[in-house]
Amino acid sequence: MKLGIIGGGNLTSAIVKGAHGKIADIIVSDMDEDKIKKFASYNIKTTKSNIDVVLESDFVILAVKPNHYKQVLNEIKPYYKGKVIITVAPGISIRYVKDILGDDAQVIRTGPNTPVMLGEGMTVMAYEEPVSDEVFNEAKKIFDMLGKTMVLEEYLMDA
Repeated sequence: MKLGIIGGGNLTSAIVKGAHGKIADIIVSDMDEDKIKKFASYNIKTTKSNIDVVLESDFVILAVKPNHYKQVLNEIKPYYKGKVIITVAPGISIRYVKDILGDDAQVIRTGPNTPVMLGEGMTVMAYEEPVSDEVFNEAKKIFDMLGKTMVLEEYLMDA
């Protein structure tokens, strides 16, 4: 699995710590030089280019604030084909992502809670076609490293 993460905040730190030694190929992008240095110290490939993350990954986690999603999705739109896009921000639906990228986009929506930072959290997850069960189960392994996971119908994630 080649995992890319756009955004270098707390959730990215939790994922990197949880995946360390379990996922060999991880790349993280952020515009903040201090965050880049922090992830580089974990022997994680880093970049300031979101496009590089997409090009070098099979699974791309969008770990940016909800108000940055539109900008990031438009930036990566020419490059996302064949990649699985994973959202982690509250209120960002699968439909929202597909409205920008297109209906052929493979999108998995997640809702991790704060204790994932300690490896003791719960992440709810939802997906729809064209994501296959096999692809979803591969993505689920990422969040299983952070605690428990539960698959829900997407409409329940906003309840």
